[in-house]
Amino acid sequence: MTDKIGRNEAIALLKGPFGSEFLKNAAAYVDLFFWLLPVGHKMSVKGNGSIFFLCPEGRSLVVSANHVYHGWKTLLTIA
Repeated sequence: MTDKIGRNEAIALLKGPFGSEFLKNAAAYVDLFFWLLPVGHKMSVKGNGSIFFLCPEGRSLVVSANHVYHGWKTLLTIA
């Protein structure tokens, strides 16, 4: 037995109250991640991405996409 639903049913679910609750729940765990570099007397955003948080075994862990991590890491080697 399978619990899979079809594409049209999934779209219908996301357009309704389930989709609104799903978005609110996901947004509670996601945050903006950006890095700054000084430009004159001001700070300039040099990159950004999104991150989310996990707490396995009581520890905090931040997770992001590979390209976000490498963008940040590359900037550190340049700066």
